[in-house]
Amino acid sequence: MNTAFSLTIAEKYRSPSQKIRIATEDWVKKQSYCPSCGCDISSYENNKPVADFYCLIMNCIDHLGKRDFTLNELYTFENYLKTRHPNNKHIKDKIRQQLQFLRDKGYLEFVTKGRYKCAK
Repeated sequence: MNTAFSLTIAEKYRSPSQKIRIATEDWVKKQSYCPSCGCDISSYENNKPVADFYCLIMNCIDHLGKRDFTLNELYTFENYLKTRHPNNKHIKDKIRQQLQFLRDKGYLEFVTKGRYKCAK
């Protein structure tokens, strides 16, 4: 991991705080990864908690230990996910949302209603 900022990317800005913001955002984009799964996290918008939930769902799927699984099997992680996100009152909805996100990213395939398959 490179721990140095590239300050040349921020040369056109005058404000020191803006220069630091641009340099740190660039560094995060190039150097950061999820400590839980090792995936690149640069494709997520700033200040959005979706990446945390996404990673947790990936970990839950991995914990199942199989490529084909059902929605009900993922629902068994509901209590665990509630402890990680106590303010979220719609955990099952969030699980389904993240499964759609994973499908759209090519990680999962929807087989039939409530049945999924890991694509990778």
